[in-house]
Amino acid sequence: MTLPTPDRLAEQREAALNDAEAALFELVEDGDWQAVSFILRTLGRSRGYGGATTPLSASTGPLEIVVRDG
Repeated sequence: MTLPTPDRLAEQREAALNDAEAALFELVEDGDWQAVSFILRTLGRSRGYGGATTPLSASTGPLEIVVRDG
């Protein structure tokens, strides 16, 4: 058995990725909410989708908890 060359492996990987992207975009066009959510959480980050990417404490400083008696 002959192993594929690195170039051939790269071509196969690109083809598989293209197929997966096409299938995902078809699901989005069909209104599949999970596919839409995935696209927004990943590709939509630059538009504000996907939630915070850093922990709140890292962006605002240490967390302070104040307990007051009644």
